[in-house]
Amino acid sequence: MPLLACLVLVAACTESPEKAQARMQAEADAARPEIEAQHARFSRGAAAGNADTMLAAYAPDATLMPPNLPAMNLDSARARFAAVGPYQVSFATRSLVVNGPVAVERGIWSAVMSPPGFTFAVVRDGKYLAHWRRIDGQWLMVEHIWNDDYHTLM
Repeated sequence: MPLLACLVLVAACTESPEKAQARMQAEADAARPEIEAQHARFSRGAAAGNADTMLAAYAPDATLMPPNLPAMNLDSARARFAAVGPYQVSFATRSLVVNGPVAVERGIWSAVMSPPGFTFAVVRDGKYLAHWRRIDGQWLMVEHIWNDDYHTLM
């Protein structure tokens, strides 16, 4: 009888697909402004050429996977971002799925840069996928991969 009671209890606690979808949508709606605030922080850091502000959106053990480069940790990313100098970047979330403390975001980005030594601006656009975790009350990226759609010169 105890086994039957356990099975009944488990069945009663199981979330229906409809309830799971509604819960996850509510979680995504709640997480979206916080994640967008992290993007805004990153953009402010990029505009100021401040790699530490940019990297504040990442967990301490995050992995960044930029195009045409090896995966990097925060120390490698800090050096890379600092070398680029100030630039303008924006993000637009296309989809966000949240389940408890885990979120997966898919979006597009756009950047305008004038690297040191260049006499023209470089416009870059692309897409990204970010794996977020809720850590100590805030959403932080733990994995971030992005690539370019194309390059143009202005």
